[in-house]
Amino acid sequence: METDLVFFDGLASISKSAKALGTETIAICRHFRDTQEVKSLKEKIFGQKFDFKTCHILLKPDSRELKKFENSADLIAVKGGTIKTNKFAVSSKGVDFLISPCTSGKTEFDIGIARIAAENKVEVCFSLSELLGAKPFQSSLLLKNWLLAAKMCKKFRGKCSVYSCANSVSEMRSREDLKSFEALLGLTSS
Repeated sequence: METDLVFFDGLASISKSAKALGTETIAICRHFRDTQEVKSLKEKIFGQKFDFKTCHILLKPDSRELKKFENSADLIAVKGGTIKTNKFAVSSKGVDFLISPCTSGKTEFDIGIARIAAENKVEVCFSLSELLGAKPFQSSLLLKNWLLAAKMCKKFRGKCSVYSCANSVSEMRSREDLKSFEALLGLTSS
């Protein structure tokens, strides 16, 4: 199943672009204020002729918030970037994705996090939008950190992918484009 993560919710424009790009499923990722907001988005999605999923993003380690959204959102993601947040994401039951585990600074992803992510089947996701929006020097450091994280994930046979994490339709990418970045990171077997 060809899936992408996006950070906006223009359903008509997303589905039109996704079909053109060959994407079968779109997870609309957002930090929802409450479960009613998730329910409202699901009601809008219900009439669509496209496979949409809702994904609640936790911005900080919070077990209560995780429990609150576990049964209302289709998927749960944690925005990583620090050791504490990354460990919470891979250790917590119910988390599907660890998005952006690395920054362009000091590496906040280690072998222990990679091992636990693989054991708990938490997918480590890299944001192409984040990479393309970074300044040149920051993008090279970010890519270096992605390479290290990808190597660790691969060592423990964890799931690790690149998603567009688009903030607008113009940032959406085909799965083939994203697979090219996965190949660059050594995540594909050729």
